[in-house]
Amino acid sequence: DVCSSDLCYTHGDCQVFNMLIEGNNTSSQSSNGSGSGSGDVAFVDWEFSHCGPVGKDLGFAYSFPLTCALAHAVNGDTDSSEAILDWLDTAWDAYAASLQLDDGNLGRLSIEDVYRQVMGFMAVLTCAYAELGLFFEYLPLETSNDEGRERIKESLRVLTLEFFDLGFGGALSTDNNEDEPVTLEELRMRYRRTVRT
Repeated sequence: DVCSSDLCYTHGDCQVFNMLIEGNNTSSQSSNGSGSGSGDVAFVDWEFSHCGPVGKDLGFAYSFPLTCALAHAVNGDTDSSEAILDWLDTAWDAYAASLQLDDGNLGRLSIEDVYRQVMGFMAVLTCAYAELGLFFEYLPLETSNDEGRERIKESLRVLTLEFFDLGFGGALSTDNNEDEPVTLEELRMRYRRTVRT
């Protein structure tokens, strides 16, 4: 087996700019009726594909929507910000439901392990967004809003530290008992508190 030790095939650069999503509007279908209109997703730019951690791709995919949620918050549009954060929760639910952790190599991982991987790899990309301003030109933010851009970067820096801790740091046991591992729900609650603060 090419992929082993709790690894799987990963895209390696799974972010929204490498996803093509079929429209579900009937007017977007061609006149001959081709296209399912189901909103199917296709991934492009596979040059970084490799065997990697199970949660890497989803962690990378979370980063830009999260940055957009921050931009909406800076604009005072809390409804859009909350809708994106809710979508990220839904994305995790769908992803977790599709995992087959009791099958093959992934049987050594718990759902908590995978969630921590998602958080850790989200931290990697949010760090790059904060420091390099990656894709900031696509944010729902006026180009002249330098103060808003700096607020987003500062928020991403703080979030990155929390995500690194959730993913690779001290979020491995409960606060009350070092021998008692943290549950998935506790990890998700900590994530939700962090992004909504």
